[in-house]
Amino acid sequence: MKPLLIAVALAASLASPVLSQPAPGTATQPAVPALNSGEEVDSGVGATDPQSFVGRVAMSADGREIGPIREAEMASDTSDGGVLVVEHGGRTLRLPAAGASVAGERVTVSSTFERATAN
Repeated sequence: MKPLLIAVALAASLASPVLSQPAPGTATQPAVPALNSGEEVDSGVGATDPQSFVGRVAMSADGREIGPIREAEMASDTSDGGVLVVEHGGRTLRLPAAGASVAGERVTVSSTFERATAN
């Protein structure tokens, strides 16, 4: 019985570093610096000025047109990127700006069409 307990304890101690690592292909979120640290906070949209999104057409991550972007409300105190205010079917949608990308007159957001228009 004692050799079995030793084998189980050894196996558990060897497996624990593997269990604490993220799964392959998953990204870890970097720490957000304190506001008074003097560090720049990433807006979540890269080097592109989100105000330049205004007037362009918002596209969903699955390639469907959502509508024109009327406003970009950027978060000044967090790194969440803020929101893009989009007109769709007579409604105003507030979509996450984080992860948005520009190609010509189109801005592709990270949400699918169904998720974006479910608001």
